[in-house]
Amino acid sequence: MILTDVLWSDPSQRQGICKNRARGRGLWWGPDCTEAFLKMSKLKLIIRSHEGPDMRTGQHLFGDMLCGYSLDHEGELGKLYTLFSAPDYPQFGRKIFTNEGAYAVLQSPNFESPSFHSFKAVEKPKADPFVDVDDYDKIASSKREDQIATSDEEDEIDIGERDLTST
Repeated sequence: MILTDVLWSDPSQRQGICKNRARGRGLWWGPDCTEAFLKMSKLKLIIRSHEGPDMRTGQHLFGDMLCGYSLDHEGELGKLYTLFSAPDYPQFGRKIFTNEGAYAVLQSPNFESPSFHSFKAVEKPKADPFVDVDDYDKIASSKREDQIATSDEEDEIDIGERDLTST
């Protein structure tokens, strides 16, 4: 339950905590919870992830994530950002969003003021992401087993030739 809440919970503009019915799991937490956590942890900044433009559709109180990040809570003690690094989400299937991905750079001494950098997707190869690869996996696995066996034999030879008394 705790891991589900950590992974699937999202910020809200409403105070307090409530069930996240949009995702069907996790919680929504408000700016008051962010402030309490920042105070308790003696932090000034939270950068979270795992919430893309698909979950921001129709939420007018938050950024749409189309530039790859959003400032979600800004309080007296610090800020909460959401960062999403997958451009053109979803990446397989029908293209729904033309969002950019982003990354943050934190530099001393102002760690609480990150700089965000957005980037566009590169052209993806034309491939079916749901190809049946059973035969390929069997061949690759067989080759890996041969390589491991050969490597083990070489290691045994190397170990046998060493003078272990000097180590």
